[in-house]
Amino acid sequence: MTGLPSGHAWATRLLNAMERRSGPLARSREWLVVAEWPSFSAKFALVESGSDRVALKLGSNWNGERAAFVADECERVRRIVESIEGGGVTMPAVYGVLADPPALAIAYVEGQLLFESLPALSDDEIITFMRKSGQAIGAYHRAQPASAAGSPAPFSEADLPGLARWAGVSRSTTRTMAPSLHNARRYQFSPNDLLIDNDGNIVLLDPPHFSKYDYVHRDVATAFMEMHKNLIGARRPTGADDTRRMYLAREAFLAGYADTGPTSMGSEDHLAIELFVLSRVLGVAWGRIKSGQLRAGFQTLGWAFWQRGRIRAKRDLE
Repeated sequence: MTGLPSGHAWATRLLNAMERRSGPLARSREWLVVAEWPSFSAKFALVESGSDRVALKLGSNWNGERAAFVADECERVRRIVESIEGGGVTMPAVYGVLADPPALAIAYVEGQLLFESLPALSDDEIITFMRKSGQAIGAYHRAQPASAAGSPAPFSEADLPGLARWAGVSRSTTRTMAPSLHNARRYQFSPNDLLIDNDGNIVLLDPPHFSKYDYVHRDVATAFMEMHKNLIGARRPTGADDTRRMYLAREAFLAGYADTGPTSMGSEDHLAIELFVLSRVLGVAWGRIKSGQLRAGFQTLGWAFWQRGRIRAKRDLE
């Protein structure tokens, strides 16, 4: 393993020192580290004691003073998603929390990453799972406080009109779209935050932990980008069936988001989502080209121009 201390004593020490909230933690119990995996914002280890399994999360971008907040936020979001009508969405329970070093013990869930699983799913399964995931993200967004009027947004308002114009969107349409972009909620999700567990539930693994605002459209755009990447690849579509399944996934996700989201989305919101997809794909393409991955970079650039063409085809150009 890399990134975490060697041996098992460190895990036992952390778990036994935690403030216990639920589950199998105890003051004197031996735990064995059996696996480790990275995440964007933390490091995770799977630990076992007898028949009990716990995921140990070590924070890398939240400090000890925020440890209790992170634990409380996880439990708050768990109650939100588990209250969604129809069920089928859940989140791991928090077993314990520690401030120094900042760490959480959470229930371990077995399953497959949602977006990576898409190619193997049937059409009916895509509709079911993507609608549930849309409900999960929508319910989270609705439960967050909106940003204060006039607060700065992470995506520069000077950048968005330029990107919109490059995609053929008129200035008047861009001005009409701007108010919807102030519907900001807290920090965005990672694609790896959604899992299909062994019981067929959608599991939200790791909600945001920052009082940082971002557009709700960017979360939806992230989901759309992952659907495309996993069903078609990081390139422009070439097969009719793959494209059909991608749009099937998109429509199901948006239907779920409409069930639970903070506001109904109009045409300007959908345009903003497509522009965020374009922005992200362009960023990936140029990053690959600059790093010398020319073939992959130009394939991804082809995807960006295809996305641009989709936006242009839907707008009245000046």
